Amino acid sequence: METEAPSRDVCIVGVARRPCGSLQGKRSALKASDLAGVAIKEALSRVGVQPTDVEELILGHVISAGAGQAPTKQAAVSAGLPQSVVCSSVNKVCASGMKAVMLGAQSIMLGQRDVVVVGGMERKLAVGRDTGTCDGLFNAFENIPMGDIAEECARKHDISREAQDAYAAESYP
Repeated sequence: METEAPSRDVCIVGVARRPCGSLQGKRSALKASDLAGVAIKEALSRVGVQPTDVEELILGHVISAGAGQAPTKQAAVSAGLPQSVVCSSVNKVCASGMKAVMLGAQSIMLGQRDVVVVGGMERKLAVGRDTGTCDGLFNAFENIPMGDIAEECARKHDISREAQDAYAAESYP
């Protein structure tokens, strides 16, 4: 007889965004993993979670060309997390960060982990134009820019530019 494992509740206890910069500014030499490390440190600090409490780190990362091996592990090291932290990168193009959130929540719900840090990291200016365009901005099936697909989706669902801008402004702290 099969028994269903109990599901545990999941809650988000802290958030932080990476530091914003300007083109060729003082942060221009930083990698995506360095910027993610800053955000991870800040998120943990805001809620009083110790780096040693973190058991898993899952980050969405679309354009990993030039990021080096294991960019999520690099972010963990940059944030001061223990070497024992399990690290995974999600490359799903759009919504990679959201998929990371879903995977982290599932890990907690299933009782595999108690403390999971999730999110996304990107450093589009750190990749070459060809890589950024081919690997991040063009739909591989239609050979058209992802922005064109977004515009078509907005037209199809009658979402105005003003509504998009208002949503973006509201969701950006």
